[in-house]
Amino acid sequence: MTGRFGIRTAFLAAAIGLASSIVLKVRYAIPKDSIDLSVWNHWPLPISTTEPALDEGPVLVTVEYLVHQEKADDFRKAMHHYQGVRRRDGAVRWALYYDAKDRTRYLETFIVHSWAEHLRQHVRFTVEDRKIEERVRSFVQQPPKVSHFIYAAEHGRRG
Repeated sequence: MTGRFGIRTAFLAAAIGLASSIVLKVRYAIPKDSIDLSVWNHWPLPISTTEPALDEGPVLVTVEYLVHQEKADDFRKAMHHYQGVRRRDGAVRWALYYDAKDRTRYLETFIVHSWAEHLRQHVRFTVEDRKIEERVRSFVQQPPKVSHFIYAAEHGRRG
């Protein structure tokens, strides 16, 4: 900007930006009652007969839910909200499916780049996220069943 309009105009634009940021700070202030972002690591670590290498991946995680039929609509809405938590914590893909034969059975799937990335997901879950997960769990009949699948490359490591 300086090269095209001169240093005076550049300083004037910077001053206007600074002044407007003060006004915007008042208008869009962070609420005083802050949210709890401390770690809430309630998920058990995945159990495997042979621990995958940290760089193995991608990793497909599946979570199977049995949902109360009368709560299926609310469950789906809550799960699509939960998607944001999964993506924020490292999922590069996320989806929710229902069983064509049993409409109370749902499968959540998400993919992370590596086994290390998935292990990091376990320490990214916050106390604030707990509310979202508790809402999801309020619609299910029993604890969900979690499975972990690691990409099977044609060449490379063998399981």
